Amino acid sequence: MFMRKLPVWIWISVFTFVGLLILVVINIVAVMNKPDDKTQILQALEEMRVASVEGRAGGVLQYISDSIELPVEPEDQWYGRSPKGQIARFLRQAQIRSVEINDTKVELYGELAQVTCSVRGELSYPAFGDIPVAFERVVIEFRRESSRRLLVVPDYTWRVIRVQPLSMPKMDGMPMMIR
Repeated sequence: MFMRKLPVWIWISVFTFVGLLILVVINIVAVMNKPDDKTQILQALEEMRVASVEGRAGGVLQYISDSIELPVEPEDQWYGRSPKGQIARFLRQAQIRSVEINDTKVELYGELAQVTCSVRGELSYPAFGDIPVAFERVVIEFRRESSRRLLVVPDYTWRVIRVQPLSMPKMDGMPMMIR
């Protein structure tokens, strides 16, 4: 009898409050059940591998292509284009058949982490066919970034901040173009 006499706006307010409380509790539980930092970093690395295979942005090969260093002076050019740009474009335009990340070692330094691994892939390029590529030592640096779920619940994710410069990869069956 008492329940029927309450105005509708009170019922709406109570249901809204209970619904928001349930959402906050669900997000708190989700954040508390996240795996440890090392596991999160390994999951981020796997997401990068999958992004490379699927041709999406943020893939491990995209980061690698941006970090290649060549033993060539900046004024040395290949037909008016920089060698680094040529190699980066080659890696990005190739169809990626597979990418494997092996020998993974994660080192945590508070809010920063460093992953050392080897990356092997098989690229397909119309002019050259299938080309195996291997980067024996890739060092990827991560930073833990904080965010908030529902503007209330603190949450942390690991993001790539840099891939240390790499030298030319081993590319079996590919003529080396560096003098």
